[in-house]
Amino acid sequence: MGRDTRVSGPLLQYSYVCGLISSGVNALCLDVIPTPGVAWAIRRYNTQGGCVISASHNPFYDNGLKLIGADGYKLSDEQEDELEKLIAQAQDLPRALEGHIGAIIEGQEAQREYADYVSGIAKIGLDGLKIVLDCANGASSALAEGIFRSLGAQVTILHNHPNGTNINNQCGSTHPESLQKVVVDLGADFGLCFDGDADRCLACDEKGQMIDGDHMLLLFGQWLDKGGKLSGKRIVTTVMANLGLEEACQANGFTMARTAVGDRYVLEEMRRSGSVLGGEQSGHIIFLDYATTGDGLVTGLMLSQVIKDSGQPLSELAKAVEKKPQYMVNVKVKDKHTWNLHPQVNEAVKAVEESLKGRGRLLVRPSWEKAEDTGRIVLSLDPGMAFGTGSHHTTRMCLEFLEKTVKAGDDMIDMGCGSGILSIASLLLGAKEAVAVDIDPIAEKIAYENAAMNGIGKDTYTVLVGDVLSDSALQDKLCEKKYDVVAANIVASVIIELSAIVPKLIKKDGVFIMSGIIAERLDEVLQALDKNGFEVLEVKAGDDWRAILARPKR
Repeated sequence: MGRDTRVSGPLLQYSYVCGLISSGVNALCLDVIPTPGVAWAIRRYNTQGGCVISASHNPFYDNGLKLIGADGYKLSDEQEDELEKLIAQAQDLPRALEGHIGAIIEGQEAQREYADYVSGIAKIGLDGLKIVLDCANGASSALAEGIFRSLGAQVTILHNHPNGTNINNQCGSTHPESLQKVVVDLGADFGLCFDGDADRCLACDEKGQMIDGDHMLLLFGQWLDKGGKLSGKRIVTTVMANLGLEEACQANGFTMARTAVGDRYVLEEMRRSGSVLGGEQSGHIIFLDYATTGDGLVTGLMLSQVIKDSGQPLSELAKAVEKKPQYMVNVKVKDKHTWNLHPQVNEAVKAVEESLKGRGRLLVRPSWEKAEDTGRIVLSLDPGMAFGTGSHHTTRMCLEFLEKTVKAGDDMIDMGCGSGILSIASLLLGAKEAVAVDIDPIAEKIAYENAAMNGIGKDTYTVLVGDVLSDSALQDKLCEKKYDVVAANIVASVIIELSAIVPKLIKKDGVFIMSGIIAERLDEVLQALDKNGFEVLEVKAGDDWRAILARPKR
């Protein structure tokens, strides 16, 4: 029996244990441990099964039970259906009589033994690698740093102080923005982020670009194949896998099998076909030679070895998968069982599939759901592969400053625009024109698409690509006019350099909004602002991040 760090975990654990021992079953309690750690412990201690109390990547107020069989594998759909029937007959199930109740056995050593097992999988050391780990304030918080340090890596650890309610809160694999920023700011080789129960792992390269399960499956396939360990040259994934992975597998001579969405279906196909590698785009990766379920720590360790062994930066390795455009829309329907029987839906599906034949795939999920009318300005956004979702502390603090300062008729410039969220928000708040600048060419396309999604055209919105710090021609172009609002949600080191350039861009009564600043570097940024003629009006704090509102000294 194990759990993650949710505040409701102990309550559910005690309740579940009471049910076990009252039925004459002994309960081995492992306390906080990753889901794959419980699967490992079942086989290690030869128990009749196991349970993890967790809601994985969901918010702290959600919780549930994950049941695992005596073989260490998740239960099948059929087994779970049978259990549901038994629950309905709970009053008729046997109870222990007289002195035959079960006992509670404390398993304090299991966490350390599991960590030792994961570390022992490594075939090469990680000396010289600078890695940032985001533990999502979840089940990996007490383990991840020690595992990677024991192998020689230089580790910076984020979000490893769970308090019961901060699990997955603006951190971990569902919110990697802070990881991306810290990796870039510290000049790390790459970053790894886990979810609440540490059964999945995503990565970001040294440039802060996200590396998902599709990228990792191909890299792992190549690495295993080089050592002659990729059984059948086969990789198992789901219908959600990007077409780019399929093409990359073909180019490498691999067979790629697709299953329904869910790691259990990937695992079933792996066992059926004798495959050793499988997983999902979301970062659930299964190495069947080492684990019976997805294991975020094993995945992160394996990726670290691939990078160390190759001698190349992760950004170069990831180019092996050329991602194709992929859009996912979640919708509500009246009846999830019959929507696909509608003739118009089927005709539309057939027409799109025909048009994509040989060039793409279609996976259908019905129509957009309208946004609720809240009385506030609504900004529609698809961040794609660019920074800026609006959910992270750094972006939210910038938006709060924009709501406070943008006036009708203002000119605004966004330095490091990512998805375009700040510049687009400024136009929706009444700015007359906005210019967005980013070093990443992908940002230009995504920012223009997001602007169009909000009814904003190129007559009021301009996106430029280039490095403002080093491109003098770009600097000259931007300095052709002055701006009422200058925003930069980047990293501390870039903001420090920008503070010497912004005086050429900002009006005398303008404001300079900055975010993406790690708390420990706040003083450096404040000193740079003072040196370059700025007066600080306000500093906001969000978790480990700081945002600053400043203006030219008067």
